[in-house]
Amino acid sequence: MTTTATHTLAFDGPVDEARRALVGQPLSAVRTPALIIDRATVQRNCARMQRIAASFGAPLRPHLKTHKTLEGARMQLQTHDGSSTSAIVSTMAELRGAIDGLVGKDAGFALKNLCYGLPITADKIAELVELRHQGRQLDPEFDLVLIVDQPAQVRTLQAHLAKSDAEASAPFSVFFKVETGDVRAGVLPGSAIFHAITEAIVASPNVSLYGVYGHAGHSYDARGVEQAVEYLKQELSAVNRAGELLNLALAQGSGGSASRHRSPLLLSVGATPTAGAAAAGTVKEMLATLSQQPHGDFELHAGNYAFLDMQQLATRVQNEAASVEDLAMSVLATVVSEYPQRAAEDVGQIGQWSADGYAKRGDEALCDAGGIAMSKDQGPWPGYGHVVWPRHQIGWMLSRPSQEHGILEVRPGTKDDWTSMWTWRGADGFVEPRPLLVGDRIRILPQHACLAAANHFYYYIIDSDQGGETVVDVWKPWKGCTPDGCSLVLSSDEQARGTGPHFELFHGQVRALTEGLDHGSP
Repeated sequence: MTTTATHTLAFDGPVDEARRALVGQPLSAVRTPALIIDRATVQRNCARMQRIAASFGAPLRPHLKTHKTLEGARMQLQTHDGSSTSAIVSTMAELRGAIDGLVGKDAGFALKNLCYGLPITADKIAELVELRHQGRQLDPEFDLVLIVDQPAQVRTLQAHLAKSDAEASAPFSVFFKVETGDVRAGVLPGSAIFHAITEAIVASPNVSLYGVYGHAGHSYDARGVEQAVEYLKQELSAVNRAGELLNLALAQGSGGSASRHRSPLLLSVGATPTAGAAAAGTVKEMLATLSQQPHGDFELHAGNYAFLDMQQLATRVQNEAASVEDLAMSVLATVVSEYPQRAAEDVGQIGQWSADGYAKRGDEALCDAGGIAMSKDQGPWPGYGHVVWPRHQIGWMLSRPSQEHGILEVRPGTKDDWTSMWTWRGADGFVEPRPLLVGDRIRILPQHACLAAANHFYYYIIDSDQGGETVVDVWKPWKGCTPDGCSLVLSSDEQARGTGPHFELFHGQVRALTEGLDHGSP
């Protein structure tokens, strides 16, 4: 076993310090477990999705939740094959980071429209109003769009804005979230609750309907482009039907209510599998197969595509030749113990590696990446992650993760099976894996990139176009917390410096915010 000096970084330290310590260093200088991102692969993935959106005939709204970084957002918003001026986020930390780092910046990636992707709650409205104001100070054309899928949310938003000053009370744009088959957030178009939400929007002068939002989370079950296209058509049909009903309701609304709403409504569809399937045709062509006319403008949204992962590769949707080489994210881990033939039927072989120098079924090893570093999400293929580097160790998988460590074993099947499953582009396919020895370093592909990335405080960036063995950058994701009812979020500037005041929403503000409002809001 060899020893190598590694750099230890405080999880809350400034990212510039991390860059000074590690940029130009080999991966051996990074302490494990560590999240590794291939910048060149991210750039290729982002450019591919922009091309798909252009061929589909709809602009792309990238979701920033997978990486939660300024650097990743810039790659999604501006590529050699197209650009976007809108995005969506999932947390208040991401929202503040995106506004702080992307609004009012260079025209090439200036963010004009940002959606907070969860249905709103009363405790966040004051901060959302403040963030919209901040965005408009940076760019007067900036708009912040919220999500609603309950009448109480609309009423709570209206009640807060109605008692605010003139600037803060300007109508707030909202997406109406509809269910498209995934039975998650959203309501069915035409249902009783759908009509109740519509009535609440029409009756709320401080709420402006921006459009309809659907998300086909169930499209991860697709196993090929044809299946994913069917999921995409379900999305298109649902949001288009909702648009038709909403257009009718707004036209019939009293008091000139239609004038404050977006016209035409924006109909937003997508998830990485269905967005990938959009390459199969245009919006108009797909609507024609459903015998539908468009009832608004369409846009495409997706987020995981920037990194991709084992779950996405299993869908076979991004392109028919999708490969493990399209997966930008892996977790660097160190082997901390080895257990040859521990799971073998012949107990006499326990503790002995095979004499031919190859790992066999029954061999196990222990690494320092477990459920925290990798997540415990699974997918269609076995295990919680698969070793992809070094290449002679392909065939090992993370089979039993505990919190901070995980058991590795040789995955079922043969190297020919693995080559076929992963469609590896390398000319030689796979070789049989070698034993994993204490001190060996490996990189493991996670089943689900979004969950695996969420527990890492730094991302170590490599570039396969530059050899892929050296740290070329360090990214720090936007993270936040809500202790004792306060919202504490670091801005991009604060993250870079490692110091500075938090934006705080105090208990008294929360009490003032919720006083007299509709407590039916979730």
